[in-house]
Amino acid sequence: MRGIGSGVTTDDPDHASCPVCEARDTTVLGPPVYRQPPRVAGVTIDLADLDLAWRRCRACGYQFIHPPIPPDRLLACYAAAPAGHWGTDEKIGELRFYDAKRRLLEKYSPGKRVLDFGCFDGGFLAFLGDAYEKFGIEPSSAAAQIAEQRGVNVLGPTTAAAIEMAMAAAIPPMDAIVAFDVFEHLSVPVATLRDLGRLLKPGGVVLIETGDTDAPGFQRHGVRYTYGGLVEHVGLFNRSSIAAAAKSAGFTLTHFERSWHHVITPAQHVEYRAYNAAYHVLRALRALGMPLTSRLDRVARGPLPWGTRADHFLAVLST
Repeated sequence: MRGIGSGVTTDDPDHASCPVCEARDTTVLGPPVYRQPPRVAGVTIDLADLDLAWRRCRACGYQFIHPPIPPDRLLACYAAAPAGHWGTDEKIGELRFYDAKRRLLEKYSPGKRVLDFGCFDGGFLAFLGDAYEKFGIEPSSAAAQIAEQRGVNVLGPTTAAAIEMAMAAAIPPMDAIVAFDVFEHLSVPVATLRDLGRLLKPGGVVLIETGDTDAPGFQRHGVRYTYGGLVEHVGLFNRSSIAAAAKSAGFTLTHFERSWHHVITPAQHVEYRAYNAAYHVLRALRALGMPLTSRLDRVARGPLPWGTRADHFLAVLST
């Protein structure tokens, strides 16, 4: 995927420009708090040589890791990701609210040629059914092979490769592009949106789901919130920043709604609250200097174990 690892920045670490709106008024939120050992898509990654920090743009609200993690290092992890890293079995459509996403497509897309940016093994495209023409972009070679077996025409591992393939094979432009759990992985989201726009027909749309930093969990826990505890999450949006990214890339924010990333049963909700309560107790004990086992100390130093249910958003961007 284009954009992994590089952003619009300056050489001065105190004046890093926003990768979305290019404003120079960004503030340091603190170092990232990652789960240990750090992994990307299930693959171990070395960050020892990097002095990373979360920054927030005061102009548009975008939050991003600076300095950027080298793109080759991240892409190597995605390429090596095992096909089973993210579950997409027959239950995933219900767990990830695929029906609601399909309804948004039916409402806003001018047709049924759909490209899934970060399609993984083609789970969502398979859910759409035979009425749709299905295309994908996927860096994991193992997952891309499964997607192809499901009838997805995978155009390549990156937007650049997909554009090249589309031009070489004279593939007609898409009616819609979907990107679920992808834009938090991009350090150059505006450039990526522009690339995606080259694959869209006039009047086409991009449907995005990603984490919402305006959600209560983000607001309460900051850099320790669950979602930021994943190394691959290098850029975090809210409504104002996704609107700014859309405008910079030549799109219009047509629709925005807070969303649940996945179904959480009442029993799981109780379990998650218990885990989070224990986490806060461990952090308090560590702050008091109480001895903890290495495992409990690792939990206390890490991010919040579980997030809230409605901490994502769905956005429709129109050309």
